[in-house]
Amino acid sequence: MDADFSRHEIGVTTSWGTIGGFALGPMSVAGWHERFFGALAAAGVAVTINEKPQEVADAVPFPQDSAPRPYDHTLVEAWFQAMHTSAGVMERYRACFSRKTPPVGFMWGTFDLRDMRLGGTSAAADPDPGYIGRNAMDEDLVEAGWWPGSAAHPRPAYYSFTHPKPEGIEKVDPEPAAARWDTALGEFLIDYDDVRSARDPEAALLAFLESTYAAGASLAGWDAAWVCPGRPR
Repeated sequence: MDADFSRHEIGVTTSWGTIGGFALGPMSVAGWHERFFGALAAAGVAVTINEKPQEVADAVPFPQDSAPRPYDHTLVEAWFQAMHTSAGVMERYRACFSRKTPPVGFMWGTFDLRDMRLGGTSAAADPDPGYIGRNAMDEDLVEAGWWPGSAAHPRPAYYSFTHPKPEGIEKVDPEPAAARWDTALGEFLIDYDDVRSARDPEAALLAFLESTYAAGASLAGWDAAWVCPGRPR
């Protein structure tokens, strides 16, 4: 299944040649759910999922969420372009790490595009880690990525944090100049608009990723040799 955000459609292709899908546009979650699984059924694919959304405040099961939802083609295309260009820079950043690092991936719960570098040591147990913390934050790591924002920070930004949080990391001045430590969120941030409007946006993003990694890794005692000298051009 492919989500095409230029043609604004979901496409279904199978190994036996069945092709189907549906157009993306304003609809309810329930309507989208019905069309999505209808397209799968038409292709001869039977699948069941947990129909309760995760990591959202109002977890209404998909088939029951009949509230109308807008679909702005221009904003969707801008969002996809932000994902596409950010992923390319993040792949360059990822290529310089010699330890364990999963592929750059998109997290549906918080809608962020993230890169994760793992140090290989079990993280200190949190007394109340929650589901995500228990299963995804059980090792020391430096994570960075693009994030569309939230009520606490209502604009898109790039973020970076080290887990567990090293003592004194909030005192580090990251690069470029527009980057800063956000006390409320407990991580480094640089607004997407500041990167997008920079003279060299790719260089600005790489500077943010590399400087915040260096801050966290150094304070966490990671081996400097885990990062290759220079970066791929």
